[in-house]
Amino acid sequence: MEKRLSRCAGLILCFLFCPYLSAQPHPFWDKTNLYLHATNAAAQTADALTTQRFLRAGHDELNPLARPFVTRGWKGQVVASYGLGVGGTLLLSYVFHRKGWHRLEPAAPILVASSSGLAAGMNL
Repeated sequence: MEKRLSRCAGLILCFLFCPYLSAQPHPFWDKTNLYLHATNAAAQTADALTTQRFLRAGHDELNPLARPFVTRGWKGQVVASYGLGVGGTLLLSYVFHRKGWHRLEPAAPILVASSSGLAAGMNL
């Protein structure tokens, strides 16, 4: 219970003070963002391919958010991987950009690509 409270407090403090941490303004589609979002899409693709192979082998999806989608085959996998994993990350990163929180902007694709890459590696 204490860990949850400390995490929530940390997130609240982060969102309160992030405007004061902003880096220099830049165009959204600069080289860094292109690289990060392309890496995220590649990690989502690797995770999608290995997840469907893993499910066909009789294993279960461990991610409770993706489970209702990926158990429905490739159509659900595309919704989970590209709709939520890539689209949601792009949206969150763009919101950070528009708010002027340029230091938080790369965090979304880095975190999502890291977790998807790790999941793809675990599925092998």
